[in-house]
Amino acid sequence: MRFLIIGLGNFGSSLAIELTDMGHEVIAVDSDMQKVEKYKDDISSTICMDCNDSNSIQSVPLAEIDVAIVCIGLNFGASVMTTAILKKNKVKKIICRATSQIHESVLQAIGVDEIVFPEQETAIRLSKRLQIKNVYDSYQADETHFIMKAYLPEKFNQLSIQEIDFQKHKLVFLSVLEIKEFENIFGEKVSKAFVNKNKSMPNSILTNQDIIMVYGMKNDLFAFFGKKS
Repeated sequence: MRFLIIGLGNFGSSLAIELTDMGHEVIAVDSDMQKVEKYKDDISSTICMDCNDSNSIQSVPLAEIDVAIVCIGLNFGASVMTTAILKKNKVKKIICRATSQIHESVLQAIGVDEIVFPEQETAIRLSKRLQIKNVYDSYQADETHFIMKAYLPEKFNQLSIQEIDFQKHKLVFLSVLEIKEFENIFGEKVSKAFVNKNKSMPNSILTNQDIIMVYGMKNDLFAFFGKKS
């Protein structure tokens, strides 16, 4: 897919690098040349441009963009203006970062396809990690359902996926994950989870050192993994 990322702050740059690493074509835009230079080797394409200028932004092949993501956070006016220009140019899908309820309301009025609150979503994910035992990460799918990445509980150690019977626990098994370490752009060692296809078969034997990814309701996840006291 071809993505347009506008705003190379912490959120925008991380998203652009991640999408590039996943093999997507990313055009990242920011009005700050220092940021553009900083990330030029980690993102498919970086451009220094004022996206509040409708003439300038039209130099980007907007008709070929699958998803445009406006990551501008602190400058409310710039975020709204840029979004309005993208909407006027009929970009296929527009996702915007919002920093307040007023910001969200204005973006909804413009008619964007999706609004995200990165800080709020990060806080929710962290709260789930603090509540459930041995959680590696979590994602909220809707108001009641979550995707959980967590270490297999001790009571299921040395059982196969089929023997554990996730359906009996009202959960959907998705995969077993493998943790790999690599260096980020700052030379720091970080870990990342990847799907281990070789260990995600029904007859695969799991241990309490394996991280599994499952989908289900909060109470069922608490019952399976155990809730911290």
